[in-house]
Amino acid sequence: MNKPLDIQSLSHGFSQSLWPWAKANEDEYCLDSIDLSLEPGSITGLLGKNGAGKTTLIQCALGLIQPIQGHAEIFSENSWNASTESRQQLGYVPQESGLLDNAKNEELLRHWGAYYKNWDHDFALALLDKFEIDKAKKTGQLSVGQRQCVSIIMAIAHRPNLLVLDEPVAGLDPKARRQFIEVLLEDYWDENKTILFSSHITSDIERIASDVIFLKDRKILLQENLDQLKANYHKITLPEQEDRQSLIDGIENKVAIRERGNDIIVTVSQPVPQLSSDILQQQLNLEDLFMELHA
Repeated sequence: MNKPLDIQSLSHGFSQSLWPWAKANEDEYCLDSIDLSLEPGSITGLLGKNGAGKTTLIQCALGLIQPIQGHAEIFSENSWNASTESRQQLGYVPQESGLLDNAKNEELLRHWGAYYKNWDHDFALALLDKFEIDKAKKTGQLSVGQRQCVSIIMAIAHRPNLLVLDEPVAGLDPKARRQFIEVLLEDYWDENKTILFSSHITSDIERIASDVIFLKDRKILLQENLDQLKANYHKITLPEQEDRQSLIDGIENKVAIRERGNDIIVTVSQPVPQLSSDILQQQLNLEDLFMELHA
């Protein structure tokens, strides 16, 4: 099977979002030389602070905006001019739904489904029931979270091979978030389907992701298997002492250093053996690692 998504040396500038013909300097880039590849059957969480470029990366990846350098491919076709056949295999949930307010939910889904040869309308209606959304209601009468649920249904009811989700749970309450994860893992995903999932909620990514990408300072800071990342990344707390700088210099695989009061916190990508008993070394969960890398 062709790779669902492959990005090579992709860069994009702030000015290009408004003036595509403008030439951006490197210091104006919001994405700089991005390389990213997703394997079939993977679920990848995309993490980064607000403004890190997650939405821009997704839009370039899907051919919604054109990068100024490099390229993105979906199913081995350039995303910018991908064929209808490739786009039929794609599902996308943007941050803002943009639904038609005067359309009834079932009518909206039926109209949307007419564009997809594999649309499963019974599946779409079953998901409306699962999310407790009245199919006869107009979308304009729905809450923000319910509208987002409808967008999710529109993205997955044709069972695409690549599903891209840009902050899909931002407007959902805890119950709807749990239902959403159940839908992804139980009703939609299988070994042939690939998910790219951008979110600020690290606990949700930990529940479903097999791999994680950190986007920082216009570049991919790391892309790793989630289980390996959680096993390998540690935080070392060094109290104030005479030889502290030499200890810091001797630590390998450093990825971040910061001060906390009189202590220095060193984040490493591999645990450090044979530290003295007065030095604390802790394994990091995903949220802790996100905070340490962005401290």
